[in-house]
Amino acid sequence: MATKIHSYYLQAGEIGGVEARAKLSMLTNVNSFQAASIPDTEENVEIFEEAMRKIVKEFNKEDSYLKALRLKVIQLLLEKKVA
Repeated sequence: MATKIHSYYLQAGEIGGVEARAKLSMLTNVNSFQAASIPDTEENVEIFEEAMRKIVKEFNKEDSYLKALRLKVIQLLLEKKVA
């Protein structure tokens, strides 16, 4: 059973929802249904590990951008209240 491989889809979902899961599928050429049945070989795990590194990097950038944008909006709203 592909417990480890399938867990990468759960992790991707936590990181970026459906979009991150779709990205994982694209990067690995394995969809979530297939992930439940392919073996947890060293080669498969390496492929998924590399894909997850890319996903974490991509979604963390987006997260940082959104945080910065939210802070800017809050700052602008506070400036309007003071003025």
